[in-house]
Amino acid sequence: MRQAGGRNTEAALLVVFSLLSGCAPSWSELVSGGDYTCVLDDEQRLRCWGQVYTVAGFSMEPEGTIHGLDAYAYALCGLDENDHAWCRGVDSHFNNVQESFDERPALSQVCTGGFFACGLLSASQTVSCWGYSSEGSGWLPAPEGLFDQITCGNDHACALDSDGQAWCWDPTNGMGDPPYQGQLEVPEVSFETIDAGSYHTCGIRLDGLVQCWGDSAGADAPGFKFKVVRAGLNDTCGLRTRDRIACWGAGDGSGSSADYGQAQPPDEKLVEVAVGRAHACGLTKHDELICWGDNTYGQLDIPLWWDR
Repeated sequence: MRQAGGRNTEAALLVVFSLLSGCAPSWSELVSGGDYTCVLDDEQRLRCWGQVYTVAGFSMEPEGTIHGLDAYAYALCGLDENDHAWCRGVDSHFNNVQESFDERPALSQVCTGGFFACGLLSASQTVSCWGYSSEGSGWLPAPEGLFDQITCGNDHACALDSDGQAWCWDPTNGMGDPPYQGQLEVPEVSFETIDAGSYHTCGIRLDGLVQCWGDSAGADAPGFKFKVVRAGLNDTCGLRTRDRIACWGAGDGSGSSADYGQAQPPDEKLVEVAVGRAHACGLTKHDELICWGDNTYGQLDIPLWWDR
């Protein structure tokens, strides 16, 4: 582990604990993408820190309050009060493609990948994807059937059907010649929930254990029972029973070039966790935000928003 990661983790802890005397808001929908993290405050306002220029503006302004956030390295997506998808970021191609649609469908979920976004249609529980592929832009391939959950990686998406079976595919048809690391080879087991990282996906099985497939850096899950799993670029974190957190992947202290300590979480009880490229953040049951790992772009510098 790089020494800077350890010092930054300690600093982040001190920031969080020093805020207990203030009047802090409550937080929801914690997400991390690349080198930034975002949350919604108690007034449903979007708050982000880290390398925020990557998601600095809307090219399609959402209507009213926002919810259903999903983050990737260069794009942040969510739903507006009409359950229409919106995205912001350096690459606004998701919105540019949506502007060509005759009608924007109402969605129950949305997720964002490297060149695409996918949503679960509220009326039918079917999956639709849009963005860019090797064959052009517009609507992209998606599996047929009814689904309960959708999640996106860099060049793959996965959907969970009502029987707990995961289905994974590449909506871009190989656009950009992405590295294939087994992210489409879905295990033949049933899952309660799934979450996609860049080149891997993890799911919580019916017995509570986590099983992952794809890039081995974030896919080597420990043998604990989990109730929440969150996948990032090279790492994955999960919440165990009694709100204890466990993480695994490149930031495990092995000293590799991708090791910033992001897979070595603090000894805290958390109710939510989000994993980025080389950092992770968590939310405690007391509505305290806490981050650890790389701080090159201020990923650990949680702003004092309540001093407003």
